[in-house]
Amino acid sequence: AAKPTKTPKDTRALMTELERKMRVIEDVTGVMISDDHAKSALVGLLDPVTRTQTAAKHGQSVKLAELKAAV
Repeated sequence: AAKPTKTPKDTRALMTELERKMRVIEDVTGVMISDDHAKSALVGLLDPVTRTQTAAKHGQSVKLAELKAAV
């Protein structure tokens, strides 16, 4: 995403789009996208409310699935 979303509803919609694009990239390149890269993209599109509520899950020790569940 070029810039963060404005509402939690927009965040959920862009999360779905992000997951779709990640699958396409993996299919085309044959290379799995790392958790760190995917988390970075996900955190970049979070709206301010969701970003604040999930701040504790933004660290490197947290898996992508944990962050997605928190969002």
